Amino acid sequence: MSNGSSIKSNLIIYRDGNDFVLKSNSKIITGLEVYDASGRLLIQLKPNQKETRIDASAFVNGTYVLRIDQEGTLVTKKIIK
Repeated sequence: MSNGSSIKSNLIIYRDGNDFVLKSNSKIITGLEVYDASGRLLIQLKPNQKETRIDASAFVNGTYVLRIDQEGTLVTKKIIK
C-alpha cells in the first residue's frame, strides 16, 4: 500500500526571483490552488503540464499553502515568501 511519499518526492518547488517554480518528474500538474495563511484562495490555475510558475511578486511576506492536483492525486505543500 502506497502512502503517497513517492508522489511527493517527485514534486520539486523552488524560488526563482519573484516566482515559485513547481516541477513534477512524473505526473502532469492538472490543478493548482494557492491559499494564504488565513485560508483565502489567492490563485487557481490549471496548468496541465509538468512545470508551472507562480508569480509571487504581489504576495506579502508570509506562509502560503499550495494544493496541487497531479492527475487526481492531491498534494499539499507550504511555501514561505
